[in-house]
Amino acid sequence: MSVLLSRPGGAPPTDAPIGLVDPRAAVRRVPRKPGVPRAVPRRLGPVLLVGMWQLLSTVGIFDERTVPPPTRVLDAAWTLIADGTFQDHLTASLLRVGYGLVFGIVLGLGLALISGLSRIGE
Repeated sequence: MSVLLSRPGGAPPTDAPIGLVDPRAAVRRVPRKPGVPRAVPRRLGPVLLVGMWQLLSTVGIFDERTVPPPTRVLDAAWTLIADGTFQDHLTASLLRVGYGLVFGIVLGLGLALISGLSRIGE
């Protein structure tokens, strides 16, 4: 069943087998059944997540003041884009995220150094 390949570079050593076995010869190719394209399951998770978010907000499990439904989020985004204030709000949000990231890195690095370099930090 396996196919022997000749070894390049001359004769094989005396203790080695005569040829190399081609691993592709032992594998049987099974034709793939046409099924669900690979992109569908990848996109299905986020779509189901947003759908559950909308459903739980509509039913009332999520408080709309804390977790607004995605439809209201999209409506607010569209209103901000139409007003022209979206970029200002986006800049303010990114600055807050940046400040938080810098604060977290500085605090984490400082505590890691205290923990690693002193007995008090242990």
